[in-house]
Amino acid sequence: MSHSLELLRAVSGYQNTDLLPFQTASKKRRIFGTYAFETSNGVLLMIMGLFPFIPVIIPSRFCLATTNSLANGCTQPIWQSKVAEGVQGRVFSARRMLSYSIIPLAYLVAGPLSERVFQPAMAEGGWLANRIGHLIGVGTAHAIGLQVALGGLLYVIATSFILILPRVRRMELELPDAIREEPEREVAEAL
Repeated sequence: MSHSLELLRAVSGYQNTDLLPFQTASKKRRIFGTYAFETSNGVLLMIMGLFPFIPVIIPSRFCLATTNSLANGCTQPIWQSKVAEGVQGRVFSARRMLSYSIIPLAYLVAGPLSERVFQPAMAEGGWLANRIGHLIGVGTAHAIGLQVALGGLLYVIATSFILILPRVRRMELELPDAIREEPEREVAEAL
């Protein structure tokens, strides 16, 4: 079993979100690329959760890492065009800090939620195993898989707010681009 896990890590474990810097075909509507790739992330999480088998997880994890890179490639140009150059470092570091600060909370919640809610519910004879166990299976692996799948569903629901909220959906059109300083003026001032 540990050999399978090591294979999973080796094949699907690249995490460099800057590996595939990418811009969508439509320069003005990158938000739709963000929506498509982020929704794909949620769907891939649901697939991995509902089918917790190594031959499904490896390609799903690979695709998840790829679509995550592509989603970042769509969102970063939006931020770069809308934030003034003088404050980009502060804005981008605050953005990254906020997005990464949720990870410790997720780790703190995921374990107890799995042990106290999902595993007892999906154990043989558990209240949830009797309802959906015949569809996805019962036991610890399927309990954790259900937890991952529900996380993917929440991801898709959260991502849908990109299209539902008109201010977010139209941000590229409504927010003005940051004013860029002329490079010639910067060179002249430096001399």
